[in-house]
Amino acid sequence: MAASFSEAMQLRETGPDRFLAEGFRYPWGVLYGGQTIAHALRAAAATVGDDRLVHSLHATYLEAGRDDLPVELAVRRLRDGRSFSVRAVDVTQDGRLVATVTAGFHVDEASPEAAPPAPAAPSPETLVAGGWSDHFDRRYAPLPPGEGRTVVWTRLSDPLGDDAVLHACALAYVADDVPDEALIALLHPEAVGANDFEARDASIGTQSLDYALWLHRPVRRDGWLLHDFRCTGISNACAMVTGEIFDADGAHLATVGQHVLLRYRS
Repeated sequence: MAASFSEAMQLRETGPDRFLAEGFRYPWGVLYGGQTIAHALRAAAATVGDDRLVHSLHATYLEAGRDDLPVELAVRRLRDGRSFSVRAVDVTQDGRLVATVTAGFHVDEASPEAAPPAPAAPSPETLVAGGWSDHFDRRYAPLPPGEGRTVVWTRLSDPLGDDAVLHACALAYVADDVPDEALIALLHPEAVGANDFEARDASIGTQSLDYALWLHRPVRRDGWLLHDFRCTGISNACAMVTGEIFDADGAHLATVGQHVLLRYRS
């Protein structure tokens, strides 16, 4: 198993556009979706020229993977245009398709700048540290209950260096942890921020169905980032969560959309 995030993102090439990757063990005993999409993004980027920045990522989670086994990543080159490249990645484990991921890349272009403002939030240094992983810290800002919203600071613990793709992978990795908190904030505000799995209501079960990430500018993931996520609706046991991610200076870095399955355990 990997000892750091950078080590977890090291891929072993097994054939043309094919890679093998290993990651971390997790307290819930199965593969974390954020790791799956980070590995897929890393593999896709390995087949794209250095002149193209990570632009978007869309993932469909198909089956729970095992955290004690490596994953195989098969990249398909869908398009290479003058400005954009698109890759599709099949993530498999023991012959089972765990997820499919589409990643887009875009050359750096000059354009007008406009972005939403970052929400007001206390400094992360004033908030309680927590999280289920030694690899990143998360700190929840206090909010009125029942709004279906979570505002949380996150910071990766592991150094990343200057690899822009690695920073984008780290953003995708951590951002997948936050959306279901907005759903829980709507339905069970008393359980928000329960970093200990024993402390959270054991009857609440959430699972990511699909995930989308759009990067608006290059990311540095080794500092504090602020996530502002809202649950915008729920029906047929599926909730829609959308959110924005900002750096510590208020720059708008990314937009996230996630479809979350909610079930109550008997």
